[in-house]
Amino acid sequence: MTATPTRILGIHGVHSHQPSLTPDQAGARIATWWKNALLTGLKPDNSDPGQITVDVAYYAHHLNTGTAQGDEDPGLLPDDLQQQIIDWARLLGAPEATAQGWLTAPARAAIAWIARHHGLDHRPLSILTNALFREVNRYFTDPQARTAARTEVAEAIERTQPRILIAHSLGSVLAYEALWAHQHPPIELLLTLGSPLAIPDMVYDRLANHPGPRSLPPGVKQWINLADPGDIIAIPRGDIPRRFTGATDHPTKQIGLFSYHQATKYLAGTTTADILTTHLRLNGSET
Repeated sequence: MTATPTRILGIHGVHSHQPSLTPDQAGARIATWWKNALLTGLKPDNSDPGQITVDVAYYAHHLNTGTAQGDEDPGLLPDDLQQQIIDWARLLGAPEATAQGWLTAPARAAIAWIARHHGLDHRPLSILTNALFREVNRYFTDPQARTAARTEVAEAIERTQPRILIAHSLGSVLAYEALWAHQHPPIELLLTLGSPLAIPDMVYDRLANHPGPRSLPPGVKQWINLADPGDIIAIPRGDIPRRFTGATDHPTKQIGLFSYHQATKYLAGTTTADILTTHLRLNGSET
């Protein structure tokens, strides 16, 4: 008798475009990173690579906006995206305009404040922020790109028949919408990592309509959300269980400074490992 591997499908987050690879190659590459991270965190009795299979639904090519001036400077983004950055900074506790920087270049001042207040390096924070707001904006304002990205996720779910769906960052938005919009096989666990789903205006209020209240998607047995205490993208704190009926937050230990939003850091962490170990033990089967 051999154990049947637990099928896991990952849905990556922002800043994941692999321009030198085909979509299939890019998905396989990210899947290797994710599986190695998961195996790092799993307990010895579950760290056999044969215990899990990991695929990744790759959609970044549909939302990629190309390399353009302003990739590291929020002050060069379109005005509407700069305003979203300012609103996001306010959610994180940034003060109203009290200094010259807030008056003359508020988006730049907002990023500078976040970096100082959270002890983050300014340049990588700017790169991540610009990628986040560009890709989220394209997803919600370009119907063709939104449909293509969401369909990519839905087809990956149908193709891989996963028992566990792990969605990181913007990937959690695609997972939520795809699970409501498309028929899919039963999902034992939806695990969201560093999710922006609850951010008002920017994400939550732009989600596609579906029957009933915002809630656990149909065909999903359990939804657990993990947000690192230092993850400035997974905000407002505690709002996913409040805004989505059936979702639960799971306490997680800080994964460290700017690593806070990296998918592999979440995946290799003890909290993720404990959750997956429980599922591997309780939901495992043999053939």
